[in-house]
Amino acid sequence: MSDELEINEVLAFKVKDEDLTFLNTMVNRFDFSLGITLIVKGSVISGQLIAGKKYYELTAEKLKAVGSAGEALSQYFEQKGTTGYTSTDPDFAYPNNFLHLKNVFIRQDNGQMGALNNALLRVKIEEIDGHILGSASN
Repeated sequence: MSDELEINEVLAFKVKDEDLTFLNTMVNRFDFSLGITLIVKGSVISGQLIAGKKYYELTAEKLKAVGSAGEALSQYFEQKGTTGYTSTDPDFAYPNNFLHLKNVFIRQDNGQMGALNNALLRVKIEEIDGHILGSASN
């Protein structure tokens, strides 16, 4: 037996749902919203899928409302929405690692869908276990 420690490189990756990736591209490109329900690690989350640009605009607005510190923080989010999700190039490749949702509801312990008031959600596409087109309701 050898005293050397053998180290093997392990490559692993998660699968990104092609349908979600396509929907996300369309929402980003044409700036519309779409009702969607996601299953993420056993949780059920529902809301309106929105463009990344819209997510960053809304986040910046929410930060501005909390005062001078929020105003300073909002500049990062405004810049990110402008540089990362805005282009006049028809072949622009929008970032496609995250979904952005507004009007978020999450299934509670009692089985009812509870609103996360004024919440915006940013979730990795590769972490989503399943989805349903349309928003869930009680």
